[in-house]
Amino acid sequence: IAFSGGAALQCPLTTDHAYFMTVLHAVDTDTLSEEGTDIEAALQEAATVFAGEDTSGTGDRAGRAVVLVSDGEAVTGDAQRAAEELAQSSAIMVMGIGDPEGAEITLPQALRPLRGGGETALSHLSRLDEGALSDIAVAGGGVYVRSTLGDDDVRILQRELAFLDGASSEDGP
Repeated sequence: IAFSGGAALQCPLTTDHAYFMTVLHAVDTDTLSEEGTDIEAALQEAATVFAGEDTSGTGDRAGRAVVLVSDGEAVTGDAQRAAEELAQSSAIMVMGIGDPEGAEITLPQALRPLRGGGETALSHLSRLDEGALSDIAVAGGGVYVRSTLGDDDVRILQRELAFLDGASSEDGP
């Protein structure tokens, strides 16, 4: 699910990793036209996907997780409430990306004619909001990790996901 000011499913749940990677590589800043960060919309989209699974009898909360990757900044909507609701059907693992001190993101000069709008839309100070992301993870029954240059962050998420997978295989056939 790609999200910005809105959210849209880009790849259905699949075990076809090659297809998933193809779709992932195609996602960029032009995938969705709505500006902003609406984590609530992304979590609601995930809930819709899981609800479709549940009606088909394939739902299994113990073996499901949403991995949210965001800076958590300037969130629209009520992401914590959405996380609490989604926690009924899935754990939410959150990876925070960015710097709490902030970093300026500037639209490259070559792309500015395509953008339109005033100078203010060409540059943005992006800050990692670890408090908001931690709250989402706790509300979603998951964990929060901060992205690192090494692979400790990914190992933590893999361990948590393996636990979910192990818990689901112990629950039944």
